[in-house]
Amino acid sequence: MGKKADEKRLIATLESLEAVSEKGMPLLPAVPREDGYGWKVWCRYCKAWHSHGIGLGHRGAHCLSHDRRGRPINSPYSAFSDPPGRGYELVLREEALDANGREAARRLVEWEREEEAKSRART
Repeated sequence: MGKKADEKRLIATLESLEAVSEKGMPLLPAVPREDGYGWKVWCRYCKAWHSHGIGLGHRGAHCLSHDRRGRPINSPYSAFSDPPGRGYELVLREEALDANGREAARRLVEWEREEEAKSRART
């Protein structure tokens, strides 16, 4: 499987793990950035990765106002949307898995094992 296909699987898995906190805040599962300097989350509305510094908890959304074709994006995370969003909370994989059940956990663990095996094969 190619890198693009691997990323699509990761995005699908992350989207399946999204949940809502007891306070009504969206919980987005964070994964480490490739450069090791922080976290990134997939935004299903912008169809883009949003990067954040190290640390979990509340974050302001980095949502775009328009897509590549100039169409407006009305992300519920963004303060610039109508109605304005409140951002989201970054959570570790384990917290997202607890909120969404064992099937999602199984898919993510399977994906991580495949990625680790590929990484070992490249070295």
